[in-house]
Amino acid sequence: MVPKLLAEFVGTFFLVLTIGLTALIGSDDAPFAIAGVLIGAIYMGGHTSGAHYNPAVTLAFWLRGGMPPSEVGPYMGVQVFAGVLGAFAADTITGDVLQVMPAAETGLGAFFLLEFLFTFLLVLVILNVATASGLAGNDHYGLAIGLVVLGGALAAGPISGGAFNPAVALGPALVDLAIGDGRSVDGLWVYLVATFSGGALAALAFRLQNPADAR
Repeated sequence: MVPKLLAEFVGTFFLVLTIGLTALIGSDDAPFAIAGVLIGAIYMGGHTSGAHYNPAVTLAFWLRGGMPPSEVGPYMGVQVFAGVLGAFAADTITGDVLQVMPAAETGLGAFFLLEFLFTFLLVLVILNVATASGLAGNDHYGLAIGLVVLGGALAAGPISGGAFNPAVALGPALVDLAIGDGRSVDGLWVYLVATFSGGALAALAFRLQNPADAR
């Protein structure tokens, strides 16, 4: 279990750190940096932990029948902890506080829908390229996942904030609450409900799409 949790911690930490650094320095290339780090981290941890780095993915793996219930809590706990430390590290390095939030003009419906839809797509892609028997042994799984994140960040990020991951929203929100003004906490429930719902629906879609792999 320790190797799995270590891989989940490292991958999630560097994902959130990269998101934080690129956001806080105002990089126009943030989606590419995030996707690049995520692709590398997936190949780093895929053979050990499955490279979830996302509680919504962990939920979907469990619902899909791809991991024992006893591992769900530890996975999610480590992912959130890594998200907190990644956000805190980004804040410490830049001297600013990371706030994962939608654009000011974004309505609640658009906010929820984008986080739900792109989390659904991301998790469905992960389940297929990483767990479907028809794609067993493929070497493109990391690229497929990273490209979905890149596309989602470019298309939805400027509108919804582009979290697609409860740890990406919750970790920075907890740090913001502790050392910032706490504004990002207001929309936290949307990120959590939308992303977990998207992950759960992706698990159902996978089972319908791949009945031979459903367990």
